[in-house]
Amino acid sequence: MALLAYASLSIKLPGRLSLRYGLINTVILATLLGSKVTIVAIALTCLLWVLLKSVLSHRDFKNDGIKIVAGALSLFLIFAIFICHKLNGGTESIAVSINNIAPWSRADLILPALTALSFSYVFLRCFDLIRSVVWGQKRLMDPISLLGYIVPFHMLVSGPISLYEDHLKADDGSLDTGPELTRVLLALNVITTGLFYKFVVAEGIRIYFWGMGEPINIDSWPITAIFLIYLFFDFAGYSKVALGLGNLYKIPTPDNFNKPFLSCSMTEFWTRWHISLGEFVRRNIFYPIQLPLVRLMGRKKALIASILTLTLSFAMVGLWHRFTLIFLAWGLAMGLVLAFEKFIREYFQSTALIQTPFYKIGIRVMGPVYVFVTYTTSIYFVADEIFVK
Repeated sequence: MALLAYASLSIKLPGRLSLRYGLINTVILATLLGSKVTIVAIALTCLLWVLLKSVLSHRDFKNDGIKIVAGALSLFLIFAIFICHKLNGGTESIAVSINNIAPWSRADLILPALTALSFSYVFLRCFDLIRSVVWGQKRLMDPISLLGYIVPFHMLVSGPISLYEDHLKADDGSLDTGPELTRVLLALNVITTGLFYKFVVAEGIRIYFWGMGEPINIDSWPITAIFLIYLFFDFAGYSKVALGLGNLYKIPTPDNFNKPFLSCSMTEFWTRWHISLGEFVRRNIFYPIQLPLVRLMGRKKALIASILTLTLSFAMVGLWHRFTLIFLAWGLAMGLVLAFEKFIREYFQSTALIQTPFYKIGIRVMGPVYVFVTYTTSIYFVADEIFVK
């Protein structure tokens, strides 16, 4: 399917690249996931498009009331769908409950479709779309092109999370650089590296430690460390395949990993692990909360505001993974770790210690050990939630 998509996009035809990719993406979604799931994806996209179109039609009015209401309604809609999707992940009874309250909703059809669409990632793209169009003054694509952004087949499994304003660049030719053969070979190199990560390294680890087709069971800290290595090669493998296909299609696709276990702090780690999620959190959660908080508390308390914002941002990241108290606690704990690191950096910044070669060598050697131990420990405590049946 990926090769057929490339062959189709390589044909010189009139029209925007985003529209041609959107059409091909729709056909591939229907082939891979079936017509029912694809119809749900199209319906969600069209509903968002209609709401956002109403925003644009009132953008020039002096009274911004309709614009604000439409933007808020769009956000409320995707949040409501996201919450139902997350609750359904813990128990199938949520679909039955919704059908009893609103039989016309067809929750028994929609909620399984959302799971097939990896809606946690779709939700983040929808959120960024609404922010970019309503408050960022960005152009709204047609529904078919929009479907190619919200549910891109090559980023469907586990991200990465592309930004809407980056997806708009598919039509300006900025990604059409260099000789075609060179670009294709580089893309194929990334794709084959990702396949090696996933199907040789990650699956090799899984088969050796847990057996062929057996469920992953984590019952000790050392096994958690092995699972974390498996998770990296599995997740990074998918992400590299998505990145390579995006480069092949000239569709903006972010790089999701950059040697995360060479990080010297958890703060640096979260700029190297699941990079696209970190960028989303900074743009859509951290900065929008931190700036008003600093204005409210004053510049002298900017550090406190930053610590509060970090903690709140990671609490939301925890709930994005799963709607449970354990993941909320995980997010809060991870935010507090980053806040503590920020406090330590601020405290020692004025001292001569951090300029000494001994300190720099110690951080470079012990930093990755600290990162691996900290992240492995955090995964150990949420392992039961990750593999909840």
